[in-house]
Amino acid sequence: MDWRRPRRQPFVTAESTRLALQRARALILDHYTSEVFRLADQLSPSIRRVGASERLLVRLQQYTDTLGQEYSRWLRISGAEVYRCFLDFVAAKLRFARETPNHEHAYTSAAEFESDLGLIRTSLADNRAPRMAMRLVDPLLRKVRTFQFHLSALDIRQNSRVHSQALEELKSSVSPITTQPLKERELSPQSVELIDTLRTVADLKKTHAPHALQNFVISNAQTEHDIFAVVQLAQLCRVTVGGSGAGPTSEPGFKPFHSSNPSTPFAPLP
Repeated sequence: MDWRRPRRQPFVTAESTRLALQRARALILDHYTSEVFRLADQLSPSIRRVGASERLLVRLQQYTDTLGQEYSRWLRISGAEVYRCFLDFVAAKLRFARETPNHEHAYTSAAEFESDLGLIRTSLADNRAPRMAMRLVDPLLRKVRTFQFHLSALDIRQNSRVHSQALEELKSSVSPITTQPLKERELSPQSVELIDTLRTVADLKKTHAPHALQNFVISNAQTEHDIFAVVQLAQLCRVTVGGSGAGPTSEPGFKPFHSSNPSTPFAPLP
């Protein structure tokens, strides 16, 4: 790609950004669901052969009370197969997270899913089945810690000249950006696409994991004014610029984007 070219790829739009995140999330949640069913098939010992921890039994009862027995086929067949019964509820919560993320029974984060898998692992290890824990549960735990619920991170990229052009067009407009539809404004198609994308980013960051959409790559950046342009545009579109929480990209401000063009920075989006 020519770093000096002031265009994005023609099919990279606000809608394609939304679809990319949604499809990645659906793909990894489908994989987790199939892995949970596979795990349930393998964890066949009843509680009479392999015991279960008190914490696991308490959470199983919580899920039974809140979701109902209809979400656990194994609970209706044999209540003694505790691990299978529990994993049925785990699979149900994953399906809710995929289809209706705001559902009261859906996992709200990968950390909640990991917590349930951790209960299974600890219970097996504490009840004379550490090899089963390592062989069956650990591989799935590693996947969850690696891919979480977003599978891969998506970066947003645009040329600095497009940012500058959009700001100039907005400044020359009479009405503020938040009160008049873009179609009624005298903005170029590139500027409309940029504003639409930033507004989509603001919406997506309310419903997706923080690391799913975090970096805004500024191509052909030459001075600090190219960074300030992105900050201004982000503020207009209600996108918070900077970092939050813990992690290598959580510090406020901007960090260098290591590539063939050393002058290209990115703005981390929390």
